Amino acid sequence: MTKKTDIRVIRTRQNIIQAFVDLANSEGIDAVTVQQIADWAMINRATFYAHFTDKEDLYEQVFRLAMATFTPLRKPELFRHGHIQADLVTRRLTDVFKEVKRQRQIFLLILNNTNSTKLLDQLKQMLKSNISGVLLKLGIRRNSNVPSELVLTYLVSTFIGVLQWWLRSPSKMSAQHLAKLYVELMRNGHLKLVGIKVE
Repeated sequence: MTKKTDIRVIRTRQNIIQAFVDLANSEGIDAVTVQQIADWAMINRATFYAHFTDKEDLYEQVFRLAMATFTPLRKPELFRHGHIQADLVTRRLTDVFKEVKRQRQIFLLILNNTNSTKLLDQLKQMLKSNISGVLLKLGIRRNSNVPSELVLTYLVSTFIGVLQWWLRSPSKMSAQHLAKLYVELMRNGHLKLVGIKVE
């Protein structure tokens, strides 16, 4: 009985999240109300509040769920001996892109500037923090004329731009192909300029 109850609780929670994402993508985050979410998920308001404190709590949890997608890119083995390990990064990026595609509607919500800049700003800050740590480990060539803050901003912007293009594009490019292309762009582009090797 407990197992059935747990499954119902999980399913209800998923339905609430999906209702919020669907409504927010069509109407905008700020316009969506708890009542609309409850109606869309076919629950009452009391059930909504049994899972989430308020709408703010809901989309914070949706954001955290999405951000967990990038965990594989934080693994230290990707960055050994002062170099980026291209094959490993490609595999991890493939996993990340597959998960982004699976959660396409959530990521479109985050990446859509017309909804709310809050989630996009949080994504940028999270990526900035992670990439900054990687750059510190790898070290940027000291005699480089490119300021590290500019490199950081550029890397975050290009990564977000790639995600936006891929999710919105009619192209049927696979996650693996996208990961390979992205690593090649890094290898022969901005990282090479600042003296970081991709092997």
